Amino acid sequence: MAEDQEEDAPMQDAQDPEEELPELSLDIIDLIKTAQAQHGLRHGDYGRYRSYCSRRLHRLRRVTGCTHGKGRYVKRPLEPESVRDARQLMLPLFCAERAWAFAMQLKRENTQQEARPHYHLLARLAKAAEWSAKLAALCAERADQRTDLEAKAYSAFMHGNVALERENWAPALASFKSTATICTELARVTMAEQAALYKQVAAEVEPSIRFCSYNLRRLGGEEGRAHPPPDRQDAPRLLGSPAGAPRGAALRGGRRQGGGGQGRQGRRLARAVRQALRRVQRRARLGAARAARDQEARAEREVGRGRGELAHAAGRAAVAKAAPHGAPQPPPPRTAAR
Repeated sequence: MAEDQEEDAPMQDAQDPEEELPELSLDIIDLIKTAQAQHGLRHGDYGRYRSYCSRRLHRLRRVTGCTHGKGRYVKRPLEPESVRDARQLMLPLFCAERAWAFAMQLKRENTQQEARPHYHLLARLAKAAEWSAKLAALCAERADQRTDLEAKAYSAFMHGNVALERENWAPALASFKSTATICTELARVTMAEQAALYKQVAAEVEPSIRFCSYNLRRLGGEEGRAHPPPDRQDAPRLLGSPAGAPRGAALRGGRRQGGGGQGRQGRRLARAVRQALRRVQRRARLGAARAARDQEARAEREVGRGRGELAHAAGRAAVAKAAPHGAPQPPPPRTAAR
């Protein structure tokens, strides 16, 4: 396979530590979608996809030199300054994919809703979220703007899966909205083929967004009610590019191109996406607080209603005890119509 030949190619020699590190690029979403379609997920075979991720991780570790040794285990964490090849970014990516595939396999096999497999499922989802956060941290330091945004969207999706499985509706809603926001903005400024892929990802998280919104509405939270979409601006004006510029031109430049217009355009896009994410997270926090207040108010009303019923029953028991034996019982007092 072409991907195997690319992975088997040796890494370039290490550069001078004083030289500026190269900016890396990796099509994260396209890479995982292609791998999932070709290795089992088209038929829902999560076990096959998990095995593929393990095999590919073995090849990547061998080629990049990130092995842990054949004897005693020696952990070799990836640091931003040691990442010089895009294939090194695939290590946390496929670690996250392998943990996620195992979690989905456990969920499909746990038809009896047993507790132990469910705990194992939660642990695997948490591990996938941890690896995705490491990927996002590496891409923030070493990758170009488009790769950085794709890593953030991927990490938000994995964290949303954990919160959804734990029924933490507000954090799950915020995470899935973050993924949809980033993918929608990327679809507006990229070529048609990549835009279709970003729109597909945004459409895939939409059912999860609706499900979290429904549960927040059921609990009385305001966050679950319909919100307008995040503020969207015209893509050329957002990126600072002329109206006739080709789509996606702003994402081809790196952050470290000194004085380049493309680097400034990429930073403007990142700033706009961060602002949209902050709005989503702020609404999620407000919705969670409102849901907690409404639930507390309902509990207080239930307690008050129960106390009233107990007092009414105690009054009737006292009247029955004071009346002579065999005497007709007085009818219960009629409550005034409200």
